[in-house]
Amino acid sequence: MPRTSASRVCVHHKNVKEILSKILAIVSSQGINIAHMQDQSRGEYAYLVLDLDDALSHEAVELIRRVSGVIRVRVI
Repeated sequence: MPRTSASRVCVHHKNVKEILSKILAIVSSQGINIAHMQDQSRGEYAYLVLDLDDALSHEAVELIRRVSGVIRVRVI
């Protein structure tokens, strides 16, 4: 996916109910707009790519890492 904004966050996660809403709530709590989002799943795993208008704080990234079902978070 071509990058469309200032910051990109990639999240490898288990394909379980409500995980996206938990991750998006963390981003929303920072007051950051999601410019583009893509989530693809294969079986029990999925990969989320978020293009954000501003960078997430270190604390927000850590909160995403602690969400049950998140395997890895990468900030580009």
